Amino acid sequence: MKKFSCLLIIIVAMTLLTGFDSAKYNVGSLLGINVDDIEESNVATKRRTVALPYNDAYDEITNILKNNGLTIFLSNKRKGYIIVMGLPQQMNTTRVGIFFETGEGATTTITLKSLSYTALNRFNDILSSGLE
Repeated sequence: MKKFSCLLIIIVAMTLLTGFDSAKYNVGSLLGINVDDIEESNVATKRRTVALPYNDAYDEITNILKNNGLTIFLSNKRKGYIIVMGLPQQMNTTRVGIFFETGEGATTTITLKSLSYTALNRFNDILSSGLE
C-alpha cells in the first residue's frame, strides 16, 4: 500500500511539474495565473484604437480600473497586458484581458478578450465611459 501511495504522489507531482504537456493549457491556466487562454481565445473580442501613446494608454486604463473598483489580477506593461477581475454582477473569477499594441503615430490599439461575452460587454461599457 505504501508503494502505491508513493507511486501516486510521484505521478501527480510529475504531471503538475510538466504542466500537463498533452493538455492545451498548463497548470497556470487552471490556477488563473496564465494569460495564454484569454489571449488565444476568440470567444469574445473587442478592439479599439485610442489617440494615446502606449505608456499613456496603459496608465489611463489602469486608472479607469482602479477608479471603478476592479481588481487588477495580473499586469505586465512591458508585455502589454492587464488581466482584470471583479466585474459587477459577474463571478469574482471571471477574467477580462486587455492587450496593448503600439499603433501608428501616437496611437495604441487595445484588444479586450474574455471567455465570457457578458463580462466583456460590461467591461467595454466601463472602459468606454472612462475614455470619453
